Amino acid sequence: MYRLIVALLLVTASATATWAQEWLARPSLWQNERGAVLKVLRIDPATGIFSGVFLSGPTGACPGVPYDLSGRIFRPQRRVVFTTSRTWTSDCGGTVVWHGRAIDPNTAAVTWRARMVGPNGGVVTSRGTDVFRRI
Repeated sequence: MYRLIVALLLVTASATATWAQEWLARPSLWQNERGAVLKVLRIDPATGIFSGVFLSGPTGACPGVPYDLSGRIFRPQRRVVFTTSRTWTSDCGGTVVWHGRAIDPNTAAVTWRARMVGPNGGVVTSRGTDVFRRI
């Protein structure tokens, strides 16, 4: 029985390590169900810290607008946290914080909270959920 438990733990650890290597191995391209694209351009496999560009979806108020992207994947929990922001211009500016879990090496389910300046100059906050798939 002891050998079986040890074998199961080794298989689980190996699968987690393999998953983390796949997720963090190289730059990648992701898309959500509304067509927004997440481009992970730089990633540090040792820390899980990544950066890149987020392009808003084609149907929103600011279609195809680029936002700075920075985040981190936490192993072995498969948690992911990232921020998209556009602060260098007043049009389509704002910050969105995303957090969730990687379901597998090609899918991440996240929730988000956006803070933007509205037309009257006040801060507008919105929330939602997304599923990103590697493309």
